[in-house]
Amino acid sequence: MMKKKTLGILGTLFIVLTATANAAIQQSNVDQIRRRLLRHSDRDLSKLISEVRIQMGESAYDPLLKIATSPDETERNRYMAISLLSEIGGKKSIPVLTRLTLDPSILTKLSSIRNLEKLDPEAALRAAARFRKDPTLIVRLEGLRVMRKSKSPTAE
Repeated sequence: MMKKKTLGILGTLFIVLTATANAAIQQSNVDQIRRRLLRHSDRDLSKLISEVRIQMGESAYDPLLKIATSPDETERNRYMAISLLSEIGGKKSIPVLTRLTLDPSILTKLSSIRNLEKLDPEAALRAAARFRKDPTLIVRLEGLRVMRKSKSPTAE
């Protein structure tokens, strides 16, 4: 009985320590990507994408997701993380980009729909239809641009 209880406690301890270590690694990756975002200008995005892809590969997806979806991040970091997320995550990032088109941040909406347009034009068109009712002119205009580009009958 005591042996079973000891194994249960050790097993639980192992799980907790593993989860803690994984969280620390995840935070380290988020911090590493934040530093990279600060070093590059948004005009330098293709260079940053190559750098992250080479040095971090798929392991960059979750930290980028955290940065892109966090309202506590700067607008610039979110904007760049969304672009990186769509490049590194590809089709896997479509649901996230779709959800981000509903974000209150104008820059996040614009970045999301532009990247969504590259990966899934139909999803971008659905988001663009919602943009028609947005209170911000630039968001409404972006929605019209997407609809016109796809020659949607609702763009008129």
